[in-house]
Amino acid sequence: MSVVLTGDPLTIGDVVAGARHGETVEVGGKVAARMAPARALVDDVISRGDIVYGITTGFGALAQVHIEPERVVELQHAIVRSHAAGDGRCGGGADPFVGCRIVASSTRPPRAR
Repeated sequence: MSVVLTGDPLTIGDVVAGARHGETVEVGGKVAARMAPARALVDDVISRGDIVYGITTGFGALAQVHIEPERVVELQHAIVRSHAAGDGRCGGGADPFVGCRIVASSTRPPRAR
């Protein structure tokens, strides 16, 4: 089973399939089209060498640190890792970060089946 983000409401089962069972999560065409302008803006900022907080600079106390274009993806991964926290009760192979990304990429909150 593959979970496709279409912009329609997700089910709890969709989120669990991606986060707990490792199912492939794909961005559907309508969602990709809505994301494209924001992605193009970020790509333009990086290619021009603009200084934009959190894209081409560090965060917080590191806001004055310039991030080279070839390291901006690494920066985004680092910010997710730096905010990783939990109480250790997430078992069964669940990945709360995958679940959060699935929900955040959807336009509506998940609904129960």
